[in-house]
Amino acid sequence: MASAVVNATASAAAAGLHVPGYFERFWRHIDANCTHFDIAFWGPIILHQVVYLLLTAVSLTLASWRGIDRFKLQPKWPVTRDDVIKCLKLVFFTHIVVESPLYLLLPVYMNWTNTPFDYDSIPVWHTYVWKVALAFVMEDAWHYWAHRALHWKPI
Repeated sequence: MASAVVNATASAAAAGLHVPGYFERFWRHIDANCTHFDIAFWGPIILHQVVYLLLTAVSLTLASWRGIDRFKLQPKWPVTRDDVIKCLKLVFFTHIVVESPLYLLLPVYMNWTNTPFDYDSIPVWHTYVWKVALAFVMEDAWHYWAHRALHWKPI
């Protein structure tokens, strides 16, 4: 198995397809200095928040352009700084309260699906398709049942 990986890497490098770069150095550093729990728990949280903030920045930038009001769903309601801050606080509260149990279960899920952490054992991307699809189904079920529980009369 190891010789197949070495041969595939050598073949890819000879073809000019394998360029060890920043991601490989970064991942090897993370794998050497963090536990698998840290990678599986904190990694997705940080990635999710960074992507969310970047997309929010893009949408706020687009919303500030002149003439964009005609494309808004509610063009007569201006978006104020206080509205944005209030919305971000609510979203981050929701991320902490609602999504924390999912993040706590992610290391268990990754062990259950035998997801490797070290760089040399990471398989090709298409082997993760079923794992990601299953994770989406589990997350959707979590949100569905959590939302449904909130409509339960005793709560």
